[in-house]
Amino acid sequence: MALTQLIHAYAIEVDRFNIDGWFALFTDDAVFSVGLPGMAPVEQTGESFRSFWRTRFGDFERSGNRRKHLISNILFVEQTDSTSHAVISGLITNAKDGKTFSVVSGVDYEGWFVKKDVAWLINRWNDRPDVSFDGGQ
Repeated sequence: MALTQLIHAYAIEVDRFNIDGWFALFTDDAVFSVGLPGMAPVEQTGESFRSFWRTRFGDFERSGNRRKHLISNILFVEQTDSTSHAVISGLITNAKDGKTFSVVSGVDYEGWFVKKDVAWLINRWNDRPDVSFDGGQ
């Protein structure tokens, strides 16, 4: 249940533009990997990860777009008392200026989690949308 909560918190904090709450879901040494169709995945960690996403969250919040990351399927493929690995399917939607609603992309996530003290955190996250994003979409 705690891991499912963590995965849903990932989506909710993104949609609320709560960057500090989103970063709190990750370990300090987390690896974030983004792979757009037709492009090699890019991995980020440490300050480069945090700096990139702080800027991206801010730019996107000012764009007038409102995203919803809808988690539909979670499959835990491995789990111990202190580690877990899951594959996750989702759908990303967008509303613009309270008038236009569209489906942006399906998305496949893959997460590796570790338990620190009593809390589960994301140690690695793969983000694989079905379409490439352009124009700040």
